[in-house]
Amino acid sequence: MIEQKKEESFEENKVKSAKRRQTKRNYMKKENDNIVKNLERAEYFVRYLQDLLDNAEKYMSDGKTTSKRSKSNIVDNKKEEFIIKMYKQGWKTDEIVKNSSYSRDEVETIIKKWKDKQSRG
Repeated sequence: MIEQKKEESFEENKVKSAKRRQTKRNYMKKENDNIVKNLERAEYFVRYLQDLLDNAEKYMSDGKTTSKRSKSNIVDNKKEEFIIKMYKQGWKTDEIVKNSSYSRDEVETIIKKWKDKQSRG
């Protein structure tokens, strides 16, 4: 009788333990799913912020509202400043093209224009 109760108690503990393990597995799976969803959201927001930063020059100019034409000029001026700065630092045209998003024609045209301007004084 006592042995039988011990066996029943042992079996009950095994069942309870298995249920607890299953509950923990379910909890961990749910938490893992939440982590995955949060990572996906974070990646989305990183891409969104990167897009905003990539387009920031189009929309900002010293805190003043400007027309589309002047915004375009600001972007062009920044591009020219960037290319000329690299050129002055000793970067070759190929290196500027390779390390920026600008085409060879853009880089060569901007450098030529800058050189012409410098020679005219």
